[in-house]
Amino acid sequence: MLENSAAIYFDFNEPIITNTYFHTIGIDFLEFRVVTSIDEGAGPLQLGVSPNPMGDFAIIRLENEDYQNGLFQLFNLQGKQVRTYEFSGNELRIERGDLQSGMYLFEVQADGVLLGNGKLMIKTE
Repeated sequence: MLENSAAIYFDFNEPIITNTYFHTIGIDFLEFRVVTSIDEGAGPLQLGVSPNPMGDFAIIRLENEDYQNGLFQLFNLQGKQVRTYEFSGNELRIERGDLQSGMYLFEVQADGVLLGNGKLMIKTE
């Protein structure tokens, strides 16, 4: 278990001590779910990313139905596409490989239609 707090300094005043935060190693502390609807006639898309932040890999789950001709695109914060994965079904495993730690943006499409988008964090090695 990790215990953490911080001291914040403003000018020459006494520091302000933040609340103590506890984190148990091995338990994902950030659960990320996107609920969105791109097509007004469709129900909300249930899209899950686990774990997020990811280490070596993450699983993307589309919980409403199976999709054909799926496309998962990962972008850095400058908008440059850094990975593309094709998939079918409702689950995709993405690998970290040589990706640097930090925040990334993603889009999920099927049959040329945008299903949803979100953020993916990659842990520091």
